[in-house]
Amino acid sequence: MTGQSKVKFSEVQVAELKKLLAQQVIYYRELEGYSKDQGDMVARGDTESLISLLGSRQKVLDRLGAIADQMAVYRASWQDLWDGLGENDRKLVGGLVDASEDLLKGIIERDELDKANLSAAKDAIENQVQKTQNRGAAMNAYQNQARGVMDPRFTDRKG
Repeated sequence: MTGQSKVKFSEVQVAELKKLLAQQVIYYRELEGYSKDQGDMVARGDTESLISLLGSRQKVLDRLGAIADQMAVYRASWQDLWDGLGENDRKLVGGLVDASEDLLKGIIERDELDKANLSAAKDAIENQVQKTQNRGAAMNAYQNQARGVMDPRFTDRKG
């Protein structure tokens, strides 16, 4: 016989998988909410709230990481698992996987948009700082002339 032997998953394992996938969808929905709030905070420039939100997001990401670790055994033999599922379980598992993928796609898209908005805001602040520095230098030059303070052109070396 060539090929690998099929892995058979018990009903308990399938139930555990469904529970993990359902929890994953819940966490992705939570991340989706954070992602929407994050976009609003970025648009408002609300740095303090954004930092707090990012901390909360990290906790959810940590929980998702734990779920991913628990699902490793199922992913390693996904085709065998899928082949062993009944029609109803396939619909449920497939729906949960699709929901997770859709939510994740939306989260990534919003994060990329927020990243671009943050970069644009950073550039705008840098430009404003540069303009302020240039204005300060120009103001100092005019103030020195108005007060009659001029940089010496000639020096007396005879002393």
